[in-house]
Amino acid sequence: MIVKASNESLHTVSNRAKRFIVCLQSRKCSCEEFQFDEIPCSHAMAAITYRNQHGENYCSPYYSNKNFRDAYAISVESLHCESTWKIPREVLDEVVLPPDSKLPPGRPCYET
Repeated sequence: MIVKASNESLHTVSNRAKRFIVCLQSRKCSCEEFQFDEIPCSHAMAAITYRNQHGENYCSPYYSNKNFRDAYAISVESLHCESTWKIPREVLDEVVLPPDSKLPPGRPCYET
């Protein structure tokens, strides 16, 4: 990828077919993956590498090792044998039916 810096945080990143605008300060890319996943996309990583910086500095704190460890710090008790479950009567009496609509086989017909 070819990176051209407009200023300290704004970069144009080009691959063979497309051009993307990356703003490192606001953590956004025109492909929208950077702001959606909160992890640098490939275009943002190209701009970050161009600036000789580290990609982990641009990741959301949700992806930090500390938050990962904290998420799994509490143990989850396993379920006992299904025969020992105490299920309320109203749940047992509930009847779950499949959806009413069925699509006919083949391609859909569109009216023009």
